[in-house]
Amino acid sequence: MKNVRINRAGEPDRPYESLAPSRIDLTSPTYEVYCGNIGLVYSGSNPTVAGYVYACYCELSDDSKTKASGESVTMFRDGDIAMEHYPMRSDDVQSLG
Repeated sequence: MKNVRINRAGEPDRPYESLAPSRIDLTSPTYEVYCGNIGLVYSGSNPTVAGYVYACYCELSDDSKTKASGESVTMFRDGDIAMEHYPMRSDDVQSLG
């Protein structure tokens, strides 16, 4: 990596020319979990943690006493949908019965 001059704000003068290629890890996928009105609840490269967070928010989505209740939960892997959860609403349950 070339010597990079740092400005007063602590940022490199040419941040993307010399720093970006050495800091990007292209080998591990990125996982993100979103929950309806809450938004992003996990972002990282650990599939086990992403799956755990996804499962937890799926349970919270089905519970009627949480902020996540009734909200969809979606897990992405490198920007593509890996899993989706749509909770069953109470009026859907009544129509089935």
